[in-house]
Amino acid sequence: MIELNATTGWGEITIGDCRLRVSYLDDVIDKLLSAALTAFDNVYKIPAKFDAEGYEYTLYMMPKQTVVYIDDDINGEYFVVADKGVLDYGQELIDYVRKNISLCVMFPYSAYHMSELQRDEKTSKFLLTCDLIEQKLKKWRHPYADLFN
Repeated sequence: MIELNATTGWGEITIGDCRLRVSYLDDVIDKLLSAALTAFDNVYKIPAKFDAEGYEYTLYMMPKQTVVYIDDDINGEYFVVADKGVLDYGQELIDYVRKNISLCVMFPYSAYHMSELQRDEKTSKFLLTCDLIEQKLKKWRHPYADLFN
């Protein structure tokens, strides 16, 4: 789903067949974790908004679907809908964050101006959010979950 490169300052998010670039100017992991955490809520979802060279896009995660709204300088505005959602991408995102926690915390440019205490707090926040998403994934995947959706 995601790959960050600290050397170039660019990363890539893959949603279905759609590959989107992300920049170190955005706090990519914070936005993706917030979107994944609220994907299970019926009313309130936090979209992940990103700005890349030549286009802007907004990711809306839901349990079984992801919608990407793209505003492209060349092609204009359009939507991409993937039949995979946080149930498919959630664990992959969690595993990536846990495995690459230092990169995830330090990827945005703003992190270079943070104190060690602030970086530690952000690390704790990311890991706690991963735990919360994992709990929601387990609850949602309960054998009888489809009866209530």
